[in-house]
Amino acid sequence: MTLPPILRPYAHLIFALPVYGLTLKAPSLETLALGPADPWPGDAARAERLIAGGQELDNPHDFSELPDIRAMGDRLANAWAKQKLRAWLDRNSRWSEAAWAPETIGLRLANWLKHAPWLLDDGEPGLAQDLRRAASLQARHLARTLNWPPEGRPRLAAAKGLLLWALAERSEELLALAASALSDALAQQIHPDGGHKSRSPAVHLDVLKDLIDLKIWLNAANRELPEGLQGALDRMGPMARFWRMGDGTLAHFNDTGHVPAAQLSLALALCASRGKPMPSAPHSGFERLSAGRTLAIMDTGTPASDIHAHAGTLSFELCVGKQRVVGNMGMAPLRQQEWRQALKHTAAHSTVTAGNADSQPRTVTVERQEEQGAVWVNASHDGYLLSHGLMHKRRLHLDGQGTVLRGEDSLEGKAGVDVALRFHLDPSVQAALSGDAKAVLLKLADGAGWRFRAKGALIEMESSAFKSGDDPPKRSQQIVLRGQTGEGGALVKWAFDSLGKR
Repeated sequence: MTLPPILRPYAHLIFALPVYGLTLKAPSLETLALGPADPWPGDAARAERLIAGGQELDNPHDFSELPDIRAMGDRLANAWAKQKLRAWLDRNSRWSEAAWAPETIGLRLANWLKHAPWLLDDGEPGLAQDLRRAASLQARHLARTLNWPPEGRPRLAAAKGLLLWALAERSEELLALAASALSDALAQQIHPDGGHKSRSPAVHLDVLKDLIDLKIWLNAANRELPEGLQGALDRMGPMARFWRMGDGTLAHFNDTGHVPAAQLSLALALCASRGKPMPSAPHSGFERLSAGRTLAIMDTGTPASDIHAHAGTLSFELCVGKQRVVGNMGMAPLRQQEWRQALKHTAAHSTVTAGNADSQPRTVTVERQEEQGAVWVNASHDGYLLSHGLMHKRRLHLDGQGTVLRGEDSLEGKAGVDVALRFHLDPSVQAALSGDAKAVLLKLADGAGWRFRAKGALIEMESSAFKSGDDPPKRSQQIVLRGQTGEGGALVKWAFDSLGKR
């Protein structure tokens, strides 16, 4: 029986009692029905830093580092993982808020189960027995608190962990509970266009991988898929392709940094969804403009109400072939709070700021037109209406050959407000202001030349950076157009146009 979240503050008093573990009634397990091997390759370099003490973990209780440790492929890595497991079991046999949070238990159970054959491969019966007992107790606690995690991936992670454990333990009761919770979460979190409610490409991919894991394990056990699982996979695959840039990685919106192209390709292959990306994702709030070798993706939605939301409404990312040109500034892990907050600001995105403030839109409008291969997207938001008395409208136009991306930004309303348009260039792009300061000449990594022009504001070049996870920030540049609203507001026209290869 699951407990209502309203009891959480009071239930914790009971969970903390020394005798609470006796109420979980975990069965004695001799073996587990383990599923297929984990399909996701780890990062051996990250594991080496972790073992050497140069890498920290956002959550030391979820064992998310196991794929990386396993990727090292040596006895030292295996021994390190066993030592950490033994130390964790010794310290966390009783309930604690951090270690026994339901979403953390879900992640931990899934990671333990997917790597158990490697983790317990040399016949240490004491360690294997202690893991089975501890995991079984935690699974019963998770069953009671399954609806406690916040909306979003944490709730899906809790359901996934319990479902995998139910399959391994062969518990029909836990399986039914987990399957029902999973179906409810999918119905609430996956939009009709396939996007996850977080509006984060990185979170979307993590959820997609969670669902792929579940399907693989359920198929191996000859079990029916829970309601909504296959439908979610069918929709999420094309949406992941929607966010895939020309270099095969994900667009950097809402807490998304560098995601290796191979990881995304593997997820799409295992997902087995062949659907092509739609030009518009109206429920998720994004537009895709594609012609020739050029691709632009624009954020046309209101920010989600979760920890991944960035104030980047009407920002866009641009790539030509495999070369990124314009983007947003990336993401930082939870423990780097100063960086995380900086990257959430509107100024960290390729869009407009008014009064050096963050946009806080309540309403976003979007219109799209296509003709003979050319694409127009007209969008507006009211994110500066309450704070500065301004409406922001942005129009993007990509010609049919993909050689010119034109933009028009207007701010309508109050006079005397300082405004700035920012275009954060990819670290691989070399940029220089022309002699007359009326254009910026861009050289892409493949040698292609592009030019940026603007009318209605002065062009300046400033430093910028791209941050991704634990990696140090990469230096880059940004084009900045500054001005002030007049009696009729402000209007700035700009364009990126191809100069070809030299």
